[in-house]
Amino acid sequence: MARHIGNKTGGGQRHVIAKEIEFLMAPQQAGKCTIRADTPELFFCRDLKGYGWCLRKGDYLNLGFGREDNPPLSPHLENFCAFLLSQNKLPAGLPQGFRGHAYALYGHSPRQLLT
Repeated sequence: MARHIGNKTGGGQRHVIAKEIEFLMAPQQAGKCTIRADTPELFFCRDLKGYGWCLRKGDYLNLGFGREDNPPLSPHLENFCAFLLSQNKLPAGLPQGFRGHAYALYGHSPRQLLT
């Protein structure tokens, strides 16, 4: 839709680049996962330019990592997952297939309003 009405990315706009995955945990994984369904968990990088999240939805788990400064994201994501595993937050055997996306930061990237 944004492309259709002529909005363009770039041009000094600030974006967050992120990778995430949502998957159905096997019963053994669900039993070992310490992420609570009623309490999403957010983790912030020391420089505050990146963050990770874990959201449990019953036996489904959504986790991801994003950064504003556009570095290679995979090493950061791997470190984040290793941290979560070391803290016994996640079960072993995470699936592959994190999907990437980007979004403009609110207040930093004006958009045309449709009326």
